[in-house]
Amino acid sequence: MAYGVQGVRRVLQGALHLALDFPIPYKILFANTFLVAIALFLGFALTNRYAGSPLDHPSEWDFALGLGALLLLSCLILDYLVLRAALRPITLLTHLCDALQRGELHARARRPLLGDRNSDLLIQTANNLLDDVAAYRSRAEDLSRRVTQQLETERENIARELHDETAQNLAALLVVQEIAAQAPTPEAQRRALEEAKQLTRLTLEGVRRISVGLRPAVLDDAGLPDTLRWYVRDLMRHVLPEVDLDLEQDVRRLPQVAELALYRIAQEALSNVAHHAQASRVSLSLRNEGGEVILRITDNGVGFDPCAPSLRHPEHLGLFTIHERARLAGGVAEVLSQPGKGAAVIARVPCLPPSGEGPV
Repeated sequence: MAYGVQGVRRVLQGALHLALDFPIPYKILFANTFLVAIALFLGFALTNRYAGSPLDHPSEWDFALGLGALLLLSCLILDYLVLRAALRPITLLTHLCDALQRGELHARARRPLLGDRNSDLLIQTANNLLDDVAAYRSRAEDLSRRVTQQLETERENIARELHDETAQNLAALLVVQEIAAQAPTPEAQRRALEEAKQLTRLTLEGVRRISVGLRPAVLDDAGLPDTLRWYVRDLMRHVLPEVDLDLEQDVRRLPQVAELALYRIAQEALSNVAHHAQASRVSLSLRNEGGEVILRITDNGVGFDPCAPSLRHPEHLGLFTIHERARLAGGVAEVLSQPGKGAAVIARVPCLPPSGEGPV
């Protein structure tokens, strides 16, 4: 007996799920048809009971039932057409979702012929979001290709520097050591040793230059504030205008990926200032604000329009790189500028909690 009750319950649950899975237009259509059928039935019943001439003859009942069926079918067809037109935006968005699930990322929903203002806005918003996704994907692919090319270029440059400078200096150092070992006089030996020291110094400078280009050791040793100060005052002092530094020394430490991201964002922003801004003053600040470390770089240069189509070209990925570096570090970045009014780059990255186990 229990199995029979459970079987009936499963059948009822299956029927309920099947009914709920019906598309919305058909649910409304069936509900309206049911209500119209009840109204017709009640109309005939009340007419037959209270009208002056009740339906007694079979032909009268046939006519009434036929007329009722015709009215019900007419209401059904008319209701279907109205619902189809009214709910066309939902149908179009459903087809759009199906196309996206099939991987057709170029699919877009068209405006319905009888759509209203709200449905047009909904479809336009969906299309705009897909356009943004397509543009983001295209720029991400361009960035990936550019990063791959830059990695190969860096490998070639490092290999060339190691071969043309470091390896040759080391080979020359071996020769000088042989000369010093076989020097006929102390003076000749002293000159050979001085030359060996000079070659050793040049080799160390070359290796340090390569190391700094890959990742500055001062970032791990001294932290982000001192690294930014070293970068501005030592590496960029000949190419940047006057830079006002406001670097909070007790800024909380960040995950290594976040510190490197802020350092690279500062590099990109200051490089843009040096090459394009035509600025006379630059300010760089790094401060704790709430649970975030905020990097701000502003200049009084010529400015630009961050939304200009030319900045979306694959050759101009600097602003996109700034946003991506901040996002991958768990933060956000803003680039604010207007033509003739300078520019500002603001990057926010969450701090480590006191335990140092992860970003807050």
